[in-house]
Amino acid sequence: MKKKWVKYTIYILFMICFTFVGNISLGAIPKYISRTYSIPIFWILATDILVYIGFGVLIGLDSFMTERTKEGKWRINISKLVIIGIPSLIFAFFSYLVFGLSIPMGRFASLLINGKGTYMNLFRVLLGYTIATSFYKESAMKSIEQD
Repeated sequence: MKKKWVKYTIYILFMICFTFVGNISLGAIPKYISRTYSIPIFWILATDILVYIGFGVLIGLDSFMTERTKEGKWRINISKLVIIGIPSLIFAFFSYLVFGLSIPMGRFASLLINGKGTYMNLFRVLLGYTIATSFYKESAMKSIEQD
């Protein structure tokens, strides 16, 4: 029982530190832009990936660690990745797709891009969580029963 308390305490402290460091990096981008008058696209993209998708992976890490201790072969939940992961990937980087590929913006696109990008950030977290929870171990007995 005490082991779980320690595990979750370390887990939440790591998430707080991760969020704090990510916030520092995200906050430094506008300062950099105002000093240099150039937009560091690679820095913005890398920070978005590491902070938001990384946070989603951290949320799903408990599920992954539980699966890690089980016996059996590693499997990937393809249906979860296709149904949740691919749309999340598209919406997570929608603004990069619209501006990078010069796709004409309709009403739906402007709803996603306007504001502070909250929707896209939520989809990035969902993508990270989906990636972390899509891996599981199939027990040897279950694969024998299916044959």
